[in-house]
Amino acid sequence: MDKNITELIKKITFCPNIIEHYNKKNNNCSEIIDSQNIQDKKHFQIPEPFSGEIDKAKILVISSNPSIDLTKTEIYPTYEWKDEDILNISSNFFTIFIVFFTIMGF
Repeated sequence: MDKNITELIKKITFCPNIIEHYNKKNNNCSEIIDSQNIQDKKHFQIPEPFSGEIDKAKILVISSNPSIDLTKTEIYPTYEWKDEDILNISSNFFTIFIVFFTIMGF
């Protein structure tokens, strides 16, 4: 994976506002962070930087992440995940799901 893309993923997913919030310092993102109702940072669902190969995208849509799964039925990275797994799911998201759905017969 390109070094610039790796750094971009890390900047988004390990946003300093999250760390600051969990160090008991409110900031502009505190309301959004609190919406997950997670007391321990290691279980916090990290920001989703993008899905797919951003370096090949012809259009980039930027928005909030409406896919926060408070029921925990979907798998999204948390601070417990290894960096390499976070990088992998961000850049290979659609490939992973295509393989999964193919295997499951969907």
